[in-house]
Amino acid sequence: MTQRLDQPIAVIRKNARSALRISLVEREGRLHVDVRLVAQNARGDLTPTSAGISVRPELLELLIQALQKAEAELRVAHSIKKN
Repeated sequence: MTQRLDQPIAVIRKNARSALRISLVEREGRLHVDVRLVAQNARGDLTPTSAGISVRPELLELLIQALQKAEAELRVAHSIKKN
């Protein structure tokens, strides 16, 4: 399946006025995974902000591993907090 560069892969709502948008972007002739905060403008459209990261393909697996580790540590911290 080919991902169109102008279409988001996923949009994760943070709250009523903002979301995280994951998409493929081309930077300097190379594809990157872009994780960008988008915010609602006056017309109600979600528009990209400067907050976010653009990840080179060779770093994507490391980022995924780091996020999984953060998730695991969060689960442990949350279970300790509950007890």
